[in-house]
Amino acid sequence: MKRYLFRRLIFLISIFPKSHIFSEIRRKAIGEGIMEILTGKEEVHYLIRKVIVKFEEASGQVIVCNTNRENYAAIAQQLSLISNELPFTAQEKQHQEYPVPNDKELNLQYPHRQYDLTGGQIKDVYFGLVKKPRPQLVDACYIYLYGVGRLGFEKNPVDNNLLVTNTEKLADSTLTKKPSSRRFLILLLLILGLFTLSTIYLLVSHYDKAGNEMWTSYQPSDDEIASITGIWMYQTGAPQARSNEANRYRRYANNIMTIKKVGNRLLLERHGATINHSGYVEFTSPGILSIHSFVARSADGSLVNPSHSLAKLAPGDSVMYAISSTWSFESDDNNDLIGARNIYTKLSDIGELRTIVNTPENAACHCKIVEWTRSDGATEKFNLTYATIEPGSIEEDLDENSVILRKPKQGVLLSQPYPVR
Repeated sequence: MKRYLFRRLIFLISIFPKSHIFSEIRRKAIGEGIMEILTGKEEVHYLIRKVIVKFEEASGQVIVCNTNRENYAAIAQQLSLISNELPFTAQEKQHQEYPVPNDKELNLQYPHRQYDLTGGQIKDVYFGLVKKPRPQLVDACYIYLYGVGRLGFEKNPVDNNLLVTNTEKLADSTLTKKPSSRRFLILLLLILGLFTLSTIYLLVSHYDKAGNEMWTSYQPSDDEIASITGIWMYQTGAPQARSNEANRYRRYANNIMTIKKVGNRLLLERHGATINHSGYVEFTSPGILSIHSFVARSADGSLVNPSHSLAKLAPGDSVMYAISSTWSFESDDNNDLIGARNIYTKLSDIGELRTIVNTPENAACHCKIVEWTRSDGATEKFNLTYATIEPGSIEEDLDENSVILRKPKQGVLLSQPYPVR
């Protein structure tokens, strides 16, 4: 919610720098030392958030801004295309000079070059953990957003949000300024004040009196929270509703997921064979869980392929059954809603998950691999793929009878496999 509101506000505020009046005010204020460009942590924190907004709008790709550095890899690579040209573009793009790497380094590939940026660096900047940002990151952000480096932006600032008032010089200069200039400054401050008030209203309206986001209707006990947080194996028979797959008879998908307590919220991240889900879990009453997840978030804040499940978890249970309204994920944009039974099996109370890609193991299994690091440091790998339901297994509860089509249709849910030809 906070991320969505921030993006809306950036859109609203960005309208005003286009005005000729405000451009004149900025230029005069900079020239007379009344206003200065932000620096350090505050500057790069604002820049990277605006970079993410522009990247999502340009590419259609949604960046899930959590603590997973891999989510920021696309942003890092995009900015690295700019940062590695900095040794050759100082005059054209108006930024500081950068030494040219040696010939050996010029032959290296991302992310091993001198001016490369990584997903971990972008993640740290996004969460405000970097006090002294790398110069190449700052200049790359300015060039991506405004077409010029920081020096060029300082000559002609086009974004009020990157300006800070020098209060002492402002007090002295306003005594001698012409009435028209004072009116412009008063108008500017009035508009910024109105946006500040509207921002506070939007944020407060989504919070309760305790300052917590209002997502939960029932406050779970510590034992209930402990019962749901941790590492879970998630299995679903949804592949059986994909009519574009001839061998879908009695097939199920393996996923692995984490549920973590963040503030007063229970957030989930689910890794699947072909897609990932993000979302949250809430206790609606003792032992009853409402599970919300989605594949991605569009630039306008809407959810892509949302899923909603209801589950029941008794004290001490390590296996949880859920009924879900979800998507069939058919090809050729024929996605449709389906109902499905899902099985959650708890593996551990704690641990971390890491996706492994582009390795010989991936090529051998034709699947996504997720590595689970346990509390004792030991690791275990999971091949996330589709599997056949074996008679007598727990997965037999995910057969064709566990899937419901939104509208009945012949030939989608198979009662027997296709004959071998």
